[in-house]
Amino acid sequence: MTTKNINNNVLIGIVFSILCSLFSNSINAQNIAEDIKKMNAANIYSEQFMAQLTVKVFSSEKDEKPSITQYYEIKKKGKDLYYKIDNKRILVNSSCVLVINDKEKKVLYSKNNGKSPLNNQSIDVNVDSLVKAYDNVEFKGITNGLKQYVIHQKKNPIPTIEIYFSENGEKLSKLIYHYDTKAYPVNNLVEINYTKWTYSPQFEANDFSEKKYITKINNKIQLVAALHAYQLVVDDYIK
Repeated sequence: MTTKNINNNVLIGIVFSILCSLFSNSINAQNIAEDIKKMNAANIYSEQFMAQLTVKVFSSEKDEKPSITQYYEIKKKGKDLYYKIDNKRILVNSSCVLVINDKEKKVLYSKNNGKSPLNNQSIDVNVDSLVKAYDNVEFKGITNGLKQYVIHQKKNPIPTIEIYFSENGEKLSKLIYHYDTKAYPVNNLVEINYTKWTYSPQFEANDFSEKKYITKINNKIQLVAALHAYQLVVDDYIK
């Protein structure tokens, strides 16, 4: 598994979409659906939200030390969103969409006309859409204040998924993906820990402002001095 694969899995809309394979009429599935509903409700009624994630990739189930460790951050204030994903920072506000790639020293800028897929990243899960087939959901009980569910899906590149919620069901605590070892002979165990999850974060004044990254001079978009070594790319919308 590559770093690109990991980034694609961890982006919050994709992380939560893995839960969309969990619905049926079994009691355990109903329980997990209720926990997802509680989490969604907390997200919807909270104007502010912040989560910090640590992603650890292990070469095999037997390894104690990860081969890859990455850190992620997600912030929400009203409709404004900020993601820090590996070496990228992404800002989505009412004015624009910005992607700052610190590795490539590049900044992508677009006016926010609603066309960017980044506008559609959601921290909610649509329970009504949880209709994909799976083999079994086990409720393992509550340990150290966390509810544990284990999902088994034979015909899936991730045949086993462990999901941990807070006891009240409002916060996701941990996801563990056990990948098919035949398809993924190495780096087949991924553990995502939500090290921080709060609905009352303390944001900096400019956390959701594009002025932290760009300025206008003679009606022309330019990068701020701190990003003078970066290349600016202006696009109709960011893919």
